[in-house]
Amino acid sequence: MCLCLCGFPSSAFICVHLRLDTLFWPIHIHIRDDYNCGGFEAHRVSDLQTSNSLADQAPRKPSLGTQAARGAVWATVPAVIAKLTGFGADIVLAWFLTPNDFGAVGLAVAVAAVFGMIQQAGLRDILTQRQKRFARWSTPGFWMALALGILCTIGMACFGPVAAKIWRTPVLSGLVMLMSVRCLLDALAILPQSKLQIQLRYRAIGGVAAMCTLIQAGLSVLLASKLFGWGPYAMCAPMVLTSLLQAAAFWWLARPSLKYQPQFRRWRWISRDAGFAMATGLVTIAVGYGDNSILGLIRNPEVVGVYFFAYRLAVQANQLVVTNLSSVLFSALSQLHTNRHRQVEATMSAARILSIVAMPLNCIQAAAANPLFRLLYGAKWEAAIVPFQLLSIGMALALVGAPSTSLMKAQGRFGFYFYWSAALSVVYLCMISVGASLAGAVGVAGAAAIYYGVFGIAGLRVAVGKFPSFWPRAVHACLVPLVLSVIAGGLAMISREFIPSVRDSNLLSVAWIVFWSFAFYLALIRFVMADAWHELMDRIRAMLLHRRRL
Repeated sequence: MCLCLCGFPSSAFICVHLRLDTLFWPIHIHIRDDYNCGGFEAHRVSDLQTSNSLADQAPRKPSLGTQAARGAVWATVPAVIAKLTGFGADIVLAWFLTPNDFGAVGLAVAVAAVFGMIQQAGLRDILTQRQKRFARWSTPGFWMALALGILCTIGMACFGPVAAKIWRTPVLSGLVMLMSVRCLLDALAILPQSKLQIQLRYRAIGGVAAMCTLIQAGLSVLLASKLFGWGPYAMCAPMVLTSLLQAAAFWWLARPSLKYQPQFRRWRWISRDAGFAMATGLVTIAVGYGDNSILGLIRNPEVVGVYFFAYRLAVQANQLVVTNLSSVLFSALSQLHTNRHRQVEATMSAARILSIVAMPLNCIQAAAANPLFRLLYGAKWEAAIVPFQLLSIGMALALVGAPSTSLMKAQGRFGFYFYWSAALSVVYLCMISVGASLAGAVGVAGAAAIYYGVFGIAGLRVAVGKFPSFWPRAVHACLVPLVLSVIAGGLAMISREFIPSVRDSNLLSVAWIVFWSFAFYLALIRFVMADAWHELMDRIRAMLLHRRRL
């Protein structure tokens, strides 16, 4: 863990802090001198400079790229664990719940996302972007977030009965009212999470996220089982509990300084960026959850349930990895706000590494979808196979533009990001509407895949601006891994057909496709993209070497 001396006189705080972090990882004490933590700077580092011998012995501070890479690893490792747990939980939930139950939850989550984005108002990103003056803006930022959280909780609870009538789903009223509590709980977590991001303490953030995901997954399965039979409430109730646990854990770890005066005079200086961030978030929500809403209006809750179940399974890896990577990359790029060239280089490098690592995962899960679904559910969720495959390909294409959002936010281009997102949301909703009208869940999944493929790389091009040799680098870094992943998955599927015992067994088919897809991909990537492969291996070896030295 990173031990931050936050000015608290009680030694008991430090002891508990250590024990909480070591629930997940070994202790690593590192005193930083590049930020002020709660009003107390680690000024002892400057004393070391008075002695040349001590200065020579002092460990060199890692570069920003190394810190960001380590942050990505520590954020991704627990995210992978949580992803596997969530994936397993969704598989079990599909045994107990019906497509109608999943459809009701999907609509409730879409409503909660809209009110949640209003409550967030981009305040976490704003505080992180203003990290040099965090002590000045932390108090007004907290009270503003709390006020928005209270208003959104009340507004969302009142909207519950209206939502039930709009989507012709009576159970939606209670689900929306229950989920409204999350607006208040998530508002409490904004300030401490911002401080943890500024300090690049992604080991702690990743641990809390993994713990909450494990608890949510376990409770969801338990409440959905025949022992309790909560139906769609089994998926919504644990979300509220984990929001409470996450807020409490972040406050315990960060211990941010806070004044009781709301400082209303400074609210207006936050409001401009918050207004852009809120509006941008709403149009982003239109892309992220507009598919459920439009599908529910055009079709019925059962079709929404089929699509929502396929979506949850297809995007779990991307949601966890990209969300954590975006937080790490945004914090790192914010520290480079005076050097645009380094920002762009870091963004392109992140897109390249992310494509190499994550694209084969999406393509392999698409290749193994048919035997996997039939192995687990028989014919119950057969309608979700094709949407799952299309969404898996779409998520692979979406990875190309994932770092572009972090770059634009780190540069403070909230206004431009809003207009760009607004234009894309209009295009996306039109495509989704056409897809839902023509082919239901399959049409929506196909429209989403096309959208992510076209506008993922377009978003990266817009974010980096005038960058020499962008298209050759983008094609080589992003599209080549996709093509190699498709080839590897295709070879694995074709080879299966020549072995009857494997072809006739769903279990053996899944194992065969997964194993040989990875084997073919590793062979192809080392041959076609040798430079990228060696760069990735060098980064991994450097981080492992650093851990052994500690």
